[in-house]
Amino acid sequence: MAKVQLINGYTESVWKSLVVKSVRLGWLEGLEMAIKSIGANNVNTLLIAQLFEDIFPLGYKELDECAKMIYDGKYSDLLKIQTHHGKGYTQRFCDYEDEAVSYGRFHVEEALKEIRAKTRLYYIAPRVNNCIYTWHRIVVEGVSPKRELWKQPFIGIPECCFDCHTYEGKSENNLVTTLSGQYYNHLKWSKIVQKEGWDGVRKIIIKEPFREVHIKEQLALF
Repeated sequence: MAKVQLINGYTESVWKSLVVKSVRLGWLEGLEMAIKSIGANNVNTLLIAQLFEDIFPLGYKELDECAKMIYDGKYSDLLKIQTHHGKGYTQRFCDYEDEAVSYGRFHVEEALKEIRAKTRLYYIAPRVNNCIYTWHRIVVEGVSPKRELWKQPFIGIPECCFDCHTYEGKSENNLVTTLSGQYYNHLKWSKIVQKEGWDGVRKIIIKEPFREVHIKEQLALF
């Protein structure tokens, strides 16, 4: 059996998944627990990627402001920015799915060149190249509306974090969850958010199980 390192009871992949889901939910407490577990540098790299998959800043000025929030650790301000689901961009985001996945993710040089010239961003994880391609084509300059943070105390890691991006999710054959980032899921959330705000999605998540966190680093056999 292979030895798998656990951080506070879970693999690093689960903590990274918690970062992504916390961005979607606007959940500061979840993000702060991830920082305690895998460190701010790891979390910041993930947050930069989520600028393009979820937050969708309106133009280069706002993108640069978001980057500054991340580098300065102003996570509450970042999470208050409405995502594309509430800004009305999700349908267009999803309309680009085929083009962005089959072609766009291999052709982001122009977008990255502009981003580096106009913002303080210097590294963006290639896993969101398809989202960068789409952002570069559809976003206009503007100011994003704000949303309320999810005032949910940290009681554990939501079940939605244990998907195909995690060791645990793959081991349990739990590949797609309520907040997994498939395009069709983005569309589903956007319809809820347009009607009820993010509270509509949060109501679904709070009804799902939360897994207890064990604050200690350990090795386990899987």
